[in-house]
Amino acid sequence: SISREQLEQRIESAQQQGMETEQARRELEHLAEREALGDIHIAVFGEISSGKSSLLQALLPGARLETGVVGGTTRGIRCYRWENELNLPLVLVDMPGLNEQAGTLSGVSRDEMARSHIALFLVDGDLTADQYASLRTVVDFGKPCILVLNKADLFNQQELERLLGRLRERVSKFNDSRSGARVEVVAARAGGTREITRLLPDGSEQQTTRPRDPDLGELQNTLRQLLKQYSSSELEGLRRNAVLSLVWQQLDQQQVKFRRQRSADLVKSSTGKAVIAALATVSPGTDLVVQGYLGFSMVQALCRLYQVPVSDLEIQQLLKR
Repeated sequence: SISREQLEQRIESAQQQGMETEQARRELEHLAEREALGDIHIAVFGEISSGKSSLLQALLPGARLETGVVGGTTRGIRCYRWENELNLPLVLVDMPGLNEQAGTLSGVSRDEMARSHIALFLVDGDLTADQYASLRTVVDFGKPCILVLNKADLFNQQELERLLGRLRERVSKFNDSRSGARVEVVAARAGGTREITRLLPDGSEQQTTRPRDPDLGELQNTLRQLLKQYSSSELEGLRRNAVLSLVWQQLDQQQVKFRRQRSADLVKSSTGKAVIAALATVSPGTDLVVQGYLGFSMVQALCRLYQVPVSDLEIQQLLKR
């Protein structure tokens, strides 16, 4: 795992190279703010059709939106304080629906997952290919995850047991992953409404809407067990590792773009100088000396940019060849 000291050293080195480091430093500041608050963040994922809004309403009757208490929360992410029987400082993080991001986990959601402690992943049937890939991304953070089969009342008992067995079979390989994360599978009924077709005496049909009572007992029990299994310090350690890895990966991506742009600028500048030198030199052989020097300087600059330890002698041999 990456330590905070290693990351801070890399940020300092990146700044000395001329890279933008404000985002990385801000992420570390937000991590410190969240650690100081001591809240446990539970990220809630799911497609728009999975009943995510109904689940949040059932868990958070009369909930109020938390503002200004969670450092680093991205626009489009909503956080709610969850008053719970365990008297733990829980915050539910409402993530954008997967359908809003072409059925996959967006960069915004992925980053916020790194900042959370536990994940709730909602489905209303067997996992699709996109859902499986998104769940894989969540599990790779190495944090506890609960796969929630919502709308369980739409299945009879036999269908429900078969579907739960299928989901547990599919996520069993995640539980054996090197990350150490576990995925629990539970059934739930978030409530909401359902459409009922009534057959009237005259033979016509009438569509009515009826409320569906929520049943979140299994989900709450599983979450309670997770919170007992993992201490606050363990959960905080998992989040810290995920955030530090996230910032490191962001710096990797930023460095690739930075080097690509700087190397293009170096080659363009050297090429321009070479053209001018070719036009300016008139003595026989002088242009070769000038071009050799320009090429030598360009290779040196590119080696410094990519941190390749090549000695001057090796560069000279290369230019001679």
